[in-house]
Amino acid sequence: MTEKSTEWRALVIDKVNEEELMRGASRRDVAAHGLPTQTVRLPAEDNSQVSVLSWRWDGEHRAYGSQNVLCAVRIAKQMGIHYLFIDVVSIDQNLSGEEFLRQVMEFSTLYSTIQVIAAYDIAEVRFRNTINRPWIVSKVRLFRCNPNRIVYVGHSDEGGSEDIDGVFDVDCYFFNIWTRGFTFTILGILCNQISMHSIADLKFVIALLSKHILIAYDRMS
Repeated sequence: MTEKSTEWRALVIDKVNEEELMRGASRRDVAAHGLPTQTVRLPAEDNSQVSVLSWRWDGEHRAYGSQNVLCAVRIAKQMGIHYLFIDVVSIDQNLSGEEFLRQVMEFSTLYSTIQVIAAYDIAEVRFRNTINRPWIVSKVRLFRCNPNRIVYVGHSDEGGSEDIDGVFDVDCYFFNIWTRGFTFTILGILCNQISMHSIADLKFVIALLSKHILIAYDRMS
Protein backbone atom coordinates (compact mmCIF):
# COMPACT_ATOMS: atom_id res chain seq x y z
CA MET A 1 0.00 0.00 0.00
CA THR A 2 1.47 3.37 -1.05
CA GLU A 3 1.90 5.96 1.71
CA LYS A 4 -0.30 9.03 1.25
CA SER A 5 1.61 12.09 0.06
CA THR A 6 1.30 15.19 2.25
CA GLU A 7 2.92 18.61 2.54
CA TRP A 8 3.83 20.34 5.80
CA ARG A 9 5.75 23.48 6.61
CA ALA A 10 8.96 22.67 8.49
CA LEU A 11 11.69 24.50 10.36
CA VAL A 12 14.88 24.72 8.25
CA ILE A 13 17.44 23.61 10.81
CA ASP A 14 20.59 24.95 9.14
CA LYS A 15 19.12 28.45 9.00
CA VAL A 16 17.88 28.72 12.60
CA ASN A 17 19.55 31.48 14.59
CA GLU A 18 19.71 30.12 18.14
CA GLU A 19 20.18 33.52 19.76
CA GLU A 20 17.13 34.91 17.96
CA LEU A 21 15.15 31.82 18.92
CA MET A 22 15.86 32.31 22.62
CA ARG A 23 15.47 36.08 22.88
CA GLY A 24 12.05 36.05 21.20
CA ALA A 25 12.79 37.77 17.87
CA SER A 26 10.73 40.81 18.94
CA ARG A 27 7.81 38.49 19.74
CA ARG A 28 7.18 37.62 16.11
CA ASP A 29 5.01 34.61 15.41
CA VAL A 30 6.81 31.62 13.87
CA ALA A 31 3.74 31.01 11.74
CA ALA A 32 4.33 34.46 10.22
CA HIS A 33 7.83 33.42 9.16
CA GLY A 34 9.64 34.80 12.18
CA LEU A 35 11.80 31.64 11.89
CA PRO A 36 13.12 30.05 8.68
CA THR A 37 10.57 27.61 7.29
CA GLN A 38 9.94 25.69 4.09
CA THR A 39 7.13 23.51 2.76
CA VAL A 40 8.30 19.89 2.55
CA ARG A 41 6.58 16.96 0.87
CA LEU A 42 6.27 13.60 2.62
CA PRO A 43 7.23 10.84 2.23
CA ALA A 44 10.72 12.31 1.84
CA GLU A 45 13.32 11.00 -0.58
CA ASP A 46 15.70 10.66 2.38
CA ASN A 47 14.00 10.00 5.74
CA SER A 48 17.24 10.65 7.61
CA GLN A 49 16.91 14.36 6.76
CA VAL A 50 13.46 14.91 8.26
CA SER A 51 12.12 14.59 11.79
CA VAL A 52 9.08 15.61 13.82
CA LEU A 53 9.24 17.24 17.25
CA SER A 54 7.02 16.21 20.15
CA TRP A 55 7.49 18.79 22.89
CA ARG A 56 6.10 20.33 26.05
CA TRP A 57 5.34 23.98 25.33
CA ASP A 58 7.64 26.04 27.54
CA GLY A 59 8.16 29.27 25.57
CA GLU A 60 6.32 32.50 26.24
CA HIS A 61 5.74 33.21 22.56
CA ARG A 62 5.09 29.87 20.85
CA ALA A 63 8.49 28.35 20.02
CA TYR A 64 10.44 31.47 21.00
CA GLY A 65 12.23 31.28 24.32
CA SER A 66 11.69 27.51 24.53
CA GLN A 67 14.53 25.45 26.00
CA ASN A 68 12.87 22.34 24.59
CA VAL A 69 12.84 23.68 21.03
CA LEU A 70 16.42 24.90 21.40
CA CYS A 71 17.57 21.44 22.54
CA ALA A 72 15.67 19.85 19.65
CA VAL A 73 17.29 22.18 17.10
CA ARG A 74 20.76 21.45 18.45
CA ILE A 75 20.32 17.67 18.41
CA ALA A 76 18.74 17.87 14.95
CA LYS A 77 21.91 19.57 13.70
CA GLN A 78 24.02 16.80 15.23
CA MET A 79 21.82 14.15 13.60
CA GLY A 80 22.13 15.75 10.16
CA ILE A 81 18.42 16.62 9.97
CA HIS A 82 17.55 19.35 7.47
CA TYR A 83 13.84 19.82 8.23
CA LEU A 84 12.07 19.64 11.59
CA PHE A 85 8.28 19.48 11.63
CA ILE A 86 6.90 21.27 14.69
CA ASP A 87 3.23 21.92 15.42
CA VAL A 88 3.45 25.72 15.75
CA VAL A 89 5.14 25.88 12.35
CA SER A 90 3.37 23.09 10.48
CA ILE A 91 -0.21 23.58 11.69
CA ASP A 92 -2.23 26.63 10.66
CA GLN A 93 -2.43 28.64 13.89
CA ASN A 94 -5.27 30.75 12.48
CA LEU A 95 -7.65 27.80 12.64
CA SER A 96 -9.84 27.34 15.69
CA GLY A 97 -12.05 24.80 17.40
CA GLU A 98 -12.57 21.37 15.90
CA GLU A 99 -11.06 22.40 12.56
CA PHE A 100 -7.77 23.14 14.32
CA LEU A 101 -7.92 19.90 16.33
CA ARG A 102 -8.55 17.84 13.21
CA GLN A 103 -5.39 19.27 11.64
CA VAL A 104 -3.57 18.44 14.89
CA MET A 105 -4.72 14.83 14.56
CA GLU A 106 -3.62 14.67 10.92
CA PHE A 107 -0.23 16.07 11.89
CA SER A 108 0.01 13.43 14.64
CA THR A 109 0.35 10.69 12.01
CA LEU A 110 3.95 11.87 11.55
CA TYR A 111 4.80 10.46 14.99
CA SER A 112 4.44 6.94 13.64
CA THR A 113 5.97 7.45 10.18
CA ILE A 114 9.19 9.50 10.47
CA GLN A 115 11.94 9.78 13.07
CA VAL A 116 10.99 11.62 16.26
CA ILE A 117 12.70 14.04 18.61
CA ALA A 118 10.91 14.34 21.96
CA ALA A 119 11.54 17.13 24.51
CA TYR A 120 9.27 17.49 27.55
CA ASP A 121 11.44 19.01 30.30
CA ILE A 122 9.92 21.97 32.13
CA ALA A 123 11.13 23.62 35.32
CA GLU A 124 9.34 22.94 38.62
CA VAL A 125 6.87 20.48 37.11
CA ARG A 126 6.99 16.76 37.94
CA PHE A 127 8.06 14.88 34.84
CA ARG A 128 5.61 12.07 35.56
CA ASN A 129 2.69 14.51 35.32
CA THR A 130 4.07 16.09 32.17
CA ILE A 131 4.64 12.80 30.35
CA ASN A 132 1.10 11.69 31.22
CA ARG A 133 -0.66 14.73 29.76
CA PRO A 134 -3.31 13.48 27.28
CA TRP A 135 -1.84 14.86 24.06
CA ILE A 136 1.66 13.70 25.02
CA VAL A 137 0.41 10.21 25.88
CA SER A 138 -1.35 9.99 22.52
CA LYS A 139 1.91 10.88 20.75
CA VAL A 140 4.02 8.50 22.82
CA ARG A 141 1.65 5.67 21.98
CA LEU A 142 2.24 6.41 18.29
CA PHE A 143 6.01 6.20 18.81
CA ARG A 144 5.79 2.48 19.50
CA CYS A 145 4.56 1.80 15.94
CA ASN A 146 7.34 3.92 14.44
CA PRO A 147 10.10 1.93 12.69
CA ASN A 148 12.40 4.96 12.66
CA ARG A 149 14.70 6.45 15.27
CA ILE A 150 13.25 8.09 18.40
CA VAL A 151 15.40 10.19 20.74
CA TYR A 152 14.65 12.17 23.87
CA VAL A 153 16.65 15.33 24.46
CA GLY A 154 16.44 17.29 27.70
CA HIS A 155 17.96 20.26 29.49
CA SER A 156 17.44 19.04 33.06
CA ASP A 157 17.40 15.77 34.98
CA GLU A 158 13.62 15.47 34.71
CA GLY A 159 13.48 13.34 31.58
CA GLY A 160 15.57 10.38 32.69
CA SER A 161 19.18 9.29 32.95
CA GLU A 162 21.55 10.87 30.43
CA ASP A 163 23.09 8.72 27.74
CA ILE A 164 25.29 10.94 25.54
CA ASP A 165 25.20 14.56 24.39
CA GLY A 166 21.91 15.22 26.19
CA VAL A 167 20.10 12.34 24.46
CA PHE A 168 18.22 9.93 26.72
CA ASP A 169 17.19 6.30 26.46
CA VAL A 170 13.56 6.70 25.43
CA ASP A 171 12.39 3.20 26.41
CA CYS A 172 13.16 3.57 30.13
CA TYR A 173 10.24 5.94 30.80
CA PHE A 174 7.95 5.53 27.76
CA PHE A 175 7.54 1.81 28.42
CA ASN A 176 4.85 2.32 31.09
CA ILE A 177 2.72 4.38 28.70
CA TRP A 178 3.06 1.71 26.03
CA THR A 179 1.88 -0.98 28.44
CA ARG A 180 -0.81 0.74 30.54
CA GLY A 181 -2.30 3.15 28.01
CA PHE A 182 -4.38 6.07 29.31
CA THR A 183 -5.25 4.76 32.79
CA PHE A 184 -2.91 7.03 34.76
CA THR A 185 -3.83 9.99 32.56
CA ILE A 186 -7.59 9.59 33.07
CA LEU A 187 -7.24 9.24 36.85
CA GLY A 188 -4.86 12.21 36.98
CA ILE A 189 -7.32 14.43 35.11
CA LEU A 190 -10.27 13.40 37.25
CA CYS A 191 -8.26 14.06 40.44
CA ASN A 192 -6.94 17.39 39.12
CA GLN A 193 -3.30 16.23 39.18
CA ILE A 194 -2.83 16.35 35.41
CA SER A 195 -3.98 19.40 33.47
CA MET A 196 -5.23 19.87 29.94
CA HIS A 197 -6.47 22.92 28.07
CA SER A 198 -9.98 21.56 27.50
CA ILE A 199 -11.55 18.35 28.75
CA ALA A 200 -13.55 18.26 25.50
CA ASP A 201 -10.33 17.50 23.60
CA LEU A 202 -10.52 13.96 24.93
CA LYS A 203 -12.96 13.10 22.12
CA PHE A 204 -9.96 13.42 19.81
CA VAL A 205 -7.38 11.88 22.13
CA ILE A 206 -9.42 8.95 23.48
CA ALA A 207 -12.43 8.81 21.19
CA LEU A 208 -13.75 5.46 22.46
CA LEU A 209 -14.03 6.58 26.11
CA SER A 210 -14.59 10.31 25.73
CA LYS A 211 -18.33 10.30 26.54
CA HIS A 212 -17.85 8.35 29.77
CA ILE A 213 -14.92 10.51 30.91
CA LEU A 214 -16.90 13.73 30.31
CA ILE A 215 -19.82 12.40 32.38
CA ALA A 216 -17.47 11.42 35.24
CA TYR A 217 -15.70 14.80 35.08
CA ASP A 218 -19.00 16.72 35.27
CA ARG A 219 -20.18 14.73 38.29
CA MET A 220 -16.99 15.10 40.36
CA SER A 221 -16.49 18.10 42.62
